[in-house]
Amino acid sequence: MDLNEIKNKFRNKSRVDLQDVDLALRAVPVLVREIERLEAELVEAEKKYNHIADLFGKKRPPLEREGKKGNSKWRVWLDESSNRLYIELSGSIDYRFSKQASNGILSVSPNLREGFNVIIDIAKLTHLEDRRVIFQLRKVYYNLKYGGAGKVVRVINSDAREVNGIFETSEKDVELSVHLVDSMEKAESTIENLGKFLKA
Repeated sequence: MDLNEIKNKFRNKSRVDLQDVDLALRAVPVLVREIERLEAELVEAEKKYNHIADLFGKKRPPLEREGKKGNSKWRVWLDESSNRLYIELSGSIDYRFSKQASNGILSVSPNLREGFNVIIDIAKLTHLEDRRVIFQLRKVYYNLKYGGAGKVVRVINSDAREVNGIFETSEKDVELSVHLVDSMEKAESTIENLGKFLKA
């Protein structure tokens, strides 16, 4: 049963005919779920509206930033409709480059609304050249945690043990819960489905 079937059957009726009682009883759970979905969308739309209204009159923070040095690259961007932050790091990153990346991430973050989700893709990050990079990493994680992040997912290359270990240590230092996956597709799926099946 879908909404179109229900709409076509009952659109012009003010009451249910006796022969349609069975259909109406089957339609009630479908309609309740649809109402709940629309209510959740409305709440999100109101949050987005209020957030944009707060920013109105101020200089709008950027929605995307990126930097490149040789084969190394960082990029951060925001999907406003899903309230999702994407961070991508690749190549070999030194302290100066990590500072640019962390400042870029923080410059985009004012656009985020409470409960935002984060995907950090480090699958192509091969090396951290300087231990001081850890400070910049902790700075970003601290701001994500205390800025109201919801779910955080990190895309990894399981062969890059040193890089993964440094990220894991930094996450533990700021007590940030991060889910690990091995592809962007799994990261998106994790954000969408995490906790869905735990509800009563």
